[in-house]
Amino acid sequence: MNCIIVDDDRFSTRIMTDYVKRVSQLELLKTFDNAIDAVDFIRVGRNRVDIIFLDIEMPEMTGIEFMKAINNTSIQIVICSSQKEYALESYEYDVCDYLLKPVNFVRFVKAVDKATAALLPRAVTSSEAASSALTSAPAEEQDIILKDNSMNIYRVHNSDIVLVEAQENYVHITTTTRKIILHATLKDTLELFDTSQIVKVHRSYAVGKRYIKDIEEGEINLMIIDKKVPVGKSFRSEIKNILA
Repeated sequence: MNCIIVDDDRFSTRIMTDYVKRVSQLELLKTFDNAIDAVDFIRVGRNRVDIIFLDIEMPEMTGIEFMKAINNTSIQIVICSSQKEYALESYEYDVCDYLLKPVNFVRFVKAVDKATAALLPRAVTSSEAASSALTSAPAEEQDIILKDNSMNIYRVHNSDIVLVEAQENYVHITTTTRKIILHATLKDTLELFDTSQIVKVHRSYAVGKRYIKDIEEGEINLMIIDKKVPVGKSFRSEIKNILA
């Protein structure tokens, strides 16, 4: 999830930046020492912002004025303030949480969890067990929300998936940037993916079509990662057609 920090207190910004880096599902786009620049950044819209960690007392434009200016109900706002008296007013703008400075990491994580819960789309898996690990994003976004065994949450683009591998009761997903391990079946996992981009090649493997380098002696050589993937007999004709 993409986030920004809006706070004129440099010390507080450093602490919050460190906290964000320690939470794997968060991606810090930018920090701002004033709300005006943050408003411009959001209005340009080149980068989708999911969460804003916002101070209240800032020069030129306060956090309250900032929320009035963006008027965006799709963004989760977490207030980080040293003052209690703004709490009631801030909740009139549907803020996700209100953190009092100095913010400790445990409390920060709880706020992130609340924001995540508000942002997660509905689950689309076909079984109770898989639904705790896999959630589908809206189709028009062309990406997937994945929740791993440590409750870390990732937004993954179909086009970034290189390899999907079933190992006992787990599925290992290798993307162009990371590896994610889920407690789920390969069948339920593949139901979330765009089949025009990802193809099953074996009872235990599926690969991203764009990352197939070649096929030699019944094995697929992949780009990006040094891995030979076996091709099941029932899948060989379909794989040959992809490279034809």
